[in-house]
Amino acid sequence: MSTAKANFIYLHVLQWPKNGRLIVGGLQSEIGKAYLLSSKNTLVVNRLNQQDLMVSLPKSAPDSISTVIVLELKGSAKTDLKRFVDANLSTQFLAYDAEQKGDPLKKSSGQKDSYYLYGWTNNNQEISWTFRTIEPGKFKLSADYIVDNQTGGSYLLAVDGVKTQHDVKQGKDGKGIRETIQIGEITLKPGLHTISMIPVEIKGKELMKILELNLSPLE
Repeated sequence: MSTAKANFIYLHVLQWPKNGRLIVGGLQSEIGKAYLLSSKNTLVVNRLNQQDLMVSLPKSAPDSISTVIVLELKGSAKTDLKRFVDANLSTQFLAYDAEQKGDPLKKSSGQKDSYYLYGWTNNNQEISWTFRTIEPGKFKLSADYIVDNQTGGSYLLAVDGVKTQHDVKQGKDGKGIRETIQIGEITLKPGLHTISMIPVEIKGKELMKILELNLSPLE
């Protein structure tokens, strides 16, 4: 997560990279200085390519929950808005952020466990996430969604066009139960990628209430 003010970018690091390399994807600006907010200790920054840079971190995080790193820019921020995925860190793809095709799905309230898309009622409704990587990686892919007595059916999960089919079970009542489904393992090469969810059959009132997908790097 990041915030910005004037020519400063504040990186809120919730996952501390085990290899000591924090890759900041899509930041094209020249960096004047980088440092830890808590101690003001200077950090080394190296540019990997025109779009991405790497910040070298201490072995352990100075803050237990969130460590803030300050990037002082030389001039205004220039960015590439395409989402970046670090092959060494877990990534959450929220349904709210997905691109949609067909009749639009609706957004829920956004509160805890209520940040899902709903109204998945016909087969022309597809959702997808596009992102890029600069290193090869192997990941575990999972899906989080809510089922109730009005959901059910099946869908295709497509990773760069390679499709697998998965079933959505019907819940026992109308309260809704959150399910975490393990999709499987995938391998990604450096480059641009797309993950899509495509309905095959909708047996209930709607397919599911989709919360998120998660990519977790394999050790």
